[in-house]
Amino acid sequence: GKLFTLSTGALGTKFGTFEAIYNNNTHALNLTYSAKDAVYGHPIILNGQFFNNTKDSLSRELGIQLSASYRNYTIKQLTKLYNRSGAYGFVNNITYWPEKYLYASGELNIPKRNVRFLANHTCTKTEISFNGNLGEEENSFLFNFDNKPTKAGIEL
Repeated sequence: GKLFTLSTGALGTKFGTFEAIYNNNTHALNLTYSAKDAVYGHPIILNGQFFNNTKDSLSRELGIQLSASYRNYTIKQLTKLYNRSGAYGFVNNITYWPEKYLYASGELNIPKRNVRFLANHTCTKTEISFNGNLGEEENSFLFNFDNKPTKAGIEL
C-alpha cells in the first residue's frame, strides 16, 4: 500500500522527533514522538495509532492504541469498537505494569439475541461478568463476581 510519512525534528536542538505515517490501504494513522529526558538522557516515546479495519460491509473495526514509554517502563491502552454481522461490541485494555492490566469487553449480538460483558483486573484478581440471552419463551441472565484474594464471589 501507499504510505505517507512525515518526520520532523528541530535542527541543532535536542527537542525530539515527531513522525506521522498514514496508510491509505488500511486507513491507519500512526503518530510517534520520541526524545530523551533533559536530565538523564533516558528515552521517552509517545505513540498513538488510529485504525479502521473494514474487511467488507459485514465487518468493521475502529480503534485507538496509545502507549507511553520512559526508560524500560511502558503503559499501553487499546480501545476498539466493532461490528461483525450484527454483533456490536467494544474491547478496552490498559496495561500499566508488566502482566498487570485492566480489561473490559462487551457485545450485543442482535441475530443471536444475547448480550455479554466481561471485566477483570489482574492486580486485585477481580473479575465481573454478565451474560444474557433473550429466548423465544424464556430469558436467562447470569451475573458473576469473583475476587481471588478475599475468596469472595457471587453468582446470580
